[in-house]
Amino acid sequence: GCILTNVKLTKSECCKLASVTHNAYARAISPVHTSADGDTIFVMTTAEIEAAPDSLGVLAVKVMEKAIVRAVMSAKSAYGIKAAADLGK
Repeated sequence: GCILTNVKLTKSECCKLASVTHNAYARAISPVHTSADGDTIFVMTTAEIEAAPDSLGVLAVKVMEKAIVRAVMSAKSAYGIKAAADLGK
Protein backbone atom coordinates (compact mmCIF):
# COMPACT_ATOMS: atom_id res chain seq x y z
CA GLY A 1 0.00 0.00 0.00
CA CYS A 2 0.98 3.62 -0.34
CA ILE A 3 0.04 6.69 1.66
CA LEU A 4 0.50 9.98 -0.20
CA THR A 5 -0.01 13.16 1.81
CA ASN A 6 0.74 16.85 1.81
CA VAL A 7 1.27 16.92 5.60
CA LYS A 8 4.76 17.84 6.82
CA LEU A 9 6.24 14.69 8.38
CA THR A 10 9.69 13.75 9.58
CA LYS A 11 11.25 10.47 8.50
CA SER A 12 10.35 8.90 11.86
CA GLU A 13 6.75 10.18 11.58
CA CYS A 14 6.51 8.58 8.12
CA CYS A 15 7.71 5.27 9.59
CA LYS A 16 5.19 5.54 12.42
CA LEU A 17 2.38 6.35 9.98
CA ALA A 18 3.25 3.28 7.91
CA SER A 19 3.24 1.16 11.06
CA VAL A 20 -0.11 2.53 12.26
CA THR A 21 -1.65 2.02 8.83
CA HIS A 22 -1.01 -1.72 9.14
CA ASN A 23 -4.09 -1.72 11.39
CA ALA A 24 -6.12 -1.40 8.19
CA TYR A 25 -4.67 -4.70 7.00
CA ALA A 26 -5.78 -6.38 10.21
CA ARG A 27 -9.28 -4.93 9.78
CA ALA A 28 -9.67 -5.91 6.12
CA ILE A 29 -7.59 -9.08 5.63
CA SER A 30 -7.93 -12.37 7.50
CA PRO A 31 -5.55 -13.98 8.07
CA VAL A 32 -3.25 -10.98 7.81
CA HIS A 33 0.51 -10.84 7.16
CA THR A 34 0.76 -14.08 5.20
CA SER A 35 3.13 -14.56 2.28
CA ALA A 36 0.27 -13.77 -0.12
CA ASP A 37 -0.93 -10.36 1.06
CA GLY A 38 1.91 -7.98 0.10
CA ASP A 39 1.96 -6.19 3.43
CA THR A 40 4.38 -3.33 2.71
CA ILE A 41 3.22 0.27 3.20
CA PHE A 42 5.13 3.23 1.79
CA VAL A 43 4.57 6.83 2.94
CA MET A 44 5.37 9.84 0.77
CA THR A 45 4.74 13.51 1.48
CA THR A 46 5.00 16.79 -0.36
CA ALA A 47 5.37 18.49 3.05
CA GLU A 48 3.09 21.44 2.30
CA ILE A 49 0.85 21.76 5.38
CA GLU A 50 0.93 21.28 9.15
CA ALA A 51 -1.38 18.69 10.71
CA ALA A 52 -1.35 16.34 13.66
CA PRO A 53 0.35 13.07 12.69
CA ASP A 54 -2.03 11.08 14.93
CA SER A 55 -5.07 12.51 13.13
CA LEU A 56 -3.47 11.63 9.82
CA GLY A 57 -2.96 8.09 11.12
CA VAL A 58 -6.65 7.68 11.91
CA LEU A 59 -7.58 8.82 8.41
CA ALA A 60 -4.89 6.69 6.76
CA VAL A 61 -6.19 3.54 8.45
CA LYS A 62 -9.76 4.21 7.32
CA VAL A 63 -8.74 5.03 3.75
CA MET A 64 -6.42 2.01 3.46
CA GLU A 65 -9.11 -0.33 4.79
CA LYS A 66 -11.63 0.97 2.23
CA ALA A 67 -9.05 0.70 -0.56
CA ILE A 68 -8.34 -2.94 0.29
CA VAL A 69 -12.03 -3.86 0.31
CA ARG A 70 -12.64 -1.97 -2.94
CA ALA A 71 -9.70 -3.72 -4.61
CA VAL A 72 -10.88 -7.15 -3.49
CA MET A 73 -14.45 -6.56 -4.63
CA SER A 74 -13.43 -5.17 -8.04
CA ALA A 75 -10.85 -7.88 -8.81
CA LYS A 76 -11.56 -10.35 -11.60
CA SER A 77 -11.00 -14.10 -11.50
CA ALA A 78 -7.74 -15.15 -13.17
CA TYR A 79 -5.49 -18.17 -13.61
CA GLY A 80 -8.09 -20.50 -12.13
CA ILE A 81 -8.41 -18.50 -8.91
CA LYS A 82 -11.88 -17.14 -8.21
CA ALA A 83 -12.24 -13.49 -7.26
CA ALA A 84 -14.44 -12.50 -4.32
CA ALA A 85 -17.11 -11.23 -6.72
CA ASP A 86 -17.34 -14.70 -8.31
CA LEU A 87 -17.35 -16.86 -5.17
CA GLY A 88 -21.15 -17.18 -5.06
CA LYS A 89 -21.37 -18.22 -8.71
